[in-house]
Amino acid sequence: MFVSIPKSTRLTALTLCLGMTGLSGCLKTIQPLTASPAVKGDLLVESRLWRQKTSLAEARDRLSEALLSVDASQGRLEKDIAHANRDKSWILPDSIHSLPRRDRERTGIILVLGFNQKEGDKPKMVKLIVEELRKRGWQASLVQLGEWGTPEENANAIDAHLRRELPKVDRAIAVGFSKGGDDWVHWVLGPARSMPLAEREKIRVSLQFAPILRGSAAAKWITETKGPLGAYIRNKVRKTRESHEDRRLEDVAAIANDPWVEHPVPLWKEILPHLTAVHFVALPDDEKGLPSAPSDFRLFSKLVAWGMPWSGPLDGLVESAAQVFPPGETTPQWVVRVRGSHALLNGRYVQGGDRTSELYWKSEEEGWRGGLEMMDAFMRAFPRATAGW
Repeated sequence: MFVSIPKSTRLTALTLCLGMTGLSGCLKTIQPLTASPAVKGDLLVESRLWRQKTSLAEARDRLSEALLSVDASQGRLEKDIAHANRDKSWILPDSIHSLPRRDRERTGIILVLGFNQKEGDKPKMVKLIVEELRKRGWQASLVQLGEWGTPEENANAIDAHLRRELPKVDRAIAVGFSKGGDDWVHWVLGPARSMPLAEREKIRVSLQFAPILRGSAAAKWITETKGPLGAYIRNKVRKTRESHEDRRLEDVAAIANDPWVEHPVPLWKEILPHLTAVHFVALPDDEKGLPSAPSDFRLFSKLVAWGMPWSGPLDGLVESAAQVFPPGETTPQWVVRVRGSHALLNGRYVQGGDRTSELYWKSEEEGWRGGLEMMDAFMRAFPRATAGW
């Protein structure tokens, strides 16, 4: 999560706001995110229309089925990952997990974290993943980003990191978490095009967990909503940040809109010709089409649903349909659907309903270790040939 507000404070602020101004004063309707024309098959546009015609819950269910239409694995990867997670001894024959150590040592795994680079459980989770991957022989590394960097700054940091690491390996896997997905998008849109083709061809897989690919509705609500509640939330976000006082919301505002609309976007296939994209898509899980937990994501989903009635189903931070490519992109895209929230660790795979992380549910203090559990299931379920081996 990129903002954490104590529950009692959140509820007090919401109650005061409603008492002072009424619902309309707290939750001014925000104009829609700039969106691409209603091209047939654009799930972001269609999910918004479904929500307006029916409900969040029904739009969520329709989107869940529609995601299979853009999944080049036709549900197979989701099924195999759920199997690998359920049975820790199961390994797909010829998975990347089964690569001999000599090939692992020639495979880079480059990770990009989203918000909160230093504090909380997410940095610990990513550090654990990197350490464990290195123990297993992979050339794993974490891109060092500024604490509140803009997408352009982060894209440059990714580029510098790749130019150091790619010459050391034959194949590479790019991994992003949440806003890390947006940072990878901006790298492809910008610095990637000047990198030698021989190095770009090494990047075979883009693995993104609940990625912000086409903007964040919650970020737009935080930065643009009017009234006392909007001002209160922005003030709380600013107070959580100790440095860069003049830019405390710049990184949040930067992810509000769809980069495919804001920039001339070349086909990823032209930039990364051998790439397969894997997107873990978070779908809200309760009967109202909202995330059931954690409380921050549920609250933001409610606020966005009220303040932006045009928006589609939301995982607490990102519209679920904004976690896949827009139509027209020819890069193969494999989709893994998770019912839960943007956190993913508290969710269940759609096929079979298995929990994404048993560790998350066993220990509140150690639940962050479940990130390694999800990564391990992916490694045991993903075919090595797709990674170029």
